[in-house]
Formats: sequence, structure tokens, C-alpha cells
Amino acid sequence: MIIPHIGDTPWPPHPGQPVFLAQIDSTNQEAIRRAALETTNSLLLVAEQQTAGRGQRGQAWESDGGLNLLCTWLIGGGGLPSSSAFLLNMAVACALCDTGAHWLGNQSKIKWPNDLWYLPGSNNFDAGEINPTVTSPLIEDKKVSDLGRKWGGILIENQISGVVFRHSAIGFGLNINQTRFGQHLPLAASLKSITGKEVNRDEVLHLAINQMRTWLEKIKRDEHIVISDGYLNRLWGCHEFCDFSLNGNRFSARIEGVDPQTGELIIFDGRQILRGVHPELRQCVPCTESETEDSEILSAKCSQNV
Repeated sequence: MIIPHIGDTPWPPHPGQPVFLAQIDSTNQEAIRRAALETTNSLLLVAEQQTAGRGQRGQAWESDGGLNLLCTWLIGGGGLPSSSAFLLNMAVACALCDTGAHWLGNQSKIKWPNDLWYLPGSNNFDAGEINPTVTSPLIEDKKVSDLGRKWGGILIENQISGVVFRHSAIGFGLNINQTRFGQHLPLAASLKSITGKEVNRDEVLHLAINQMRTWLEKIKRDEHIVISDGYLNRLWGCHEFCDFSLNGNRFSARIEGVDPQTGELIIFDGRQILRGVHPELRQCVPCTESETEDSEILSAKCSQNV
């Protein structure tokens, strides 16, 4: 895939000073509303609480007020072609995965298409080698199960003008210091619940923005192979067999790759190569032997990876 040059316009733009909101329905929705009313090339919204936060596939995003990061970075398209939507998604996912690696080391992983997970035992990549600004400290006191937990998610909504992006609302929710989650969220975690230590939210936000600017600059430099390879290197289950669920049926397959233009997952089930974005396809986290007989736990483990 060849990405046309974006041109000489500075891109990605500097986010400027964050706009802090005590409460809002959704930072993405607010960013889109503001983009329709004013001319802006960059706007960073940070909310203490959302009343209608959203994730992928219409899922609600829940967060206790004042403990996490609920953000949207609205950026001008800079001439980026609309066909680059998933390339943008991959770049942002890599950036936020590397942000998490500052605290979680190489146990910070992406789960397709754009969830951020802590997955013990994952060592596909060394974040310190890929990006020298990221450290990989040891987690001294793990507070969560060794089966893995979701600590963040991404929702990017693009406004298209012709064949190029007009704006992109890059929404991301990162669980930072929340330690109690509803019973309907058995796989949720935060940096604090994983490491056992309070984490400075401002530090996470600063690092996240810097990482995103670094990865988005690769789009402008046409480094699409670097972005694609970086995404696959951080993708949990890539080139190894793991569990999936489709229409209530659980099966094992190996992730062979992801189409950088469409975001289609390419998997091998032991007999044939399958590809496509099916709305009911879920990648499941590992389960213990006792859980294999518990359909309620299995359902939660599959449905939360959206």
C-alpha cells in the first residue's frame, strides 16, 4: 500500500494546552461538535467524567470520575487519504501500547483491533529496543490474575471530505488509578491495580501524546511498513494459536496478519486461511481448566474484547 505524501503542512499538529472538562457526554462527540462550529487543526479534550462514553461496536465505556484518562485528540486531516483509516488506527494503537509499556514492560499488548491489554508472559517485542524512550520496569506486586486484563481502549471517528480526512477524533480511555470495577467487567484493570502503585495521570497523558505524535509522523514519512510491522509485533496472538468466538462457537486459530487498509483479521484455523471483519468475531483471553466448564465466565472473557 502506497500512502500519498501529505505535503509540507506540519502534521501531526501540536495539541496545545488540554481543555479540561468536569463532565461531558462523550469527548469524541464534543470534539466533533466543536469541529463543526470552529476552525481548528488540533484540540485535546480531557474529561473527568463521561455520561455516555463509547467504545468499539457501540459498547459503553465506563469509568469512575477523576481516576482515569478520558480523552479525545481532534486533529486536522492534513491531506491524509481516507483509505488510510486503519493505518491511523494501527499507529495510535502502537503509540498507546508503548505508553503502557512504560509501566507494564513488554506485557503491554494490543488486542485486535484496538484494545490495550496487560498480558503476562507476552514477550513478542521489547518496547525498550523499539523505542529507547520507553522503559520496561519489573512489576513487583501484581494484583491481577495471570490471565490478562484490559486497561484501555481506542475509538477513532473520521470526518471525510471527498477522498481525504477533514478531521480525526482520536478517542482513548485509559484506566489509570481505578481499582474497583463492576461485576459485569471481570477483565477490567488499571495501571494501579496491575502494578500496585499510584500513577500520575498527567505523566501518562504527556507520554501518550508524545508517543502518538511520534507514530503519526511515520504516516507522513510513508513508513507504512514500519507501522504495520509494529502493530503485528505488539498484537497479542500474532503467529500463535489462540481462542476465538464466533456466533457462540469457540475455536482455536492463529493470527497470520491484519490487512493494513481494511483492518481485516487474517487467521489460520489449522485447515484454511480465513479473513474478514465479522461483527460477532471475538478474540478470547486464555481461561483456566475450571473456567472451561463455566459458560458465563467464557462469555464475559469473549465479549469484553471488543
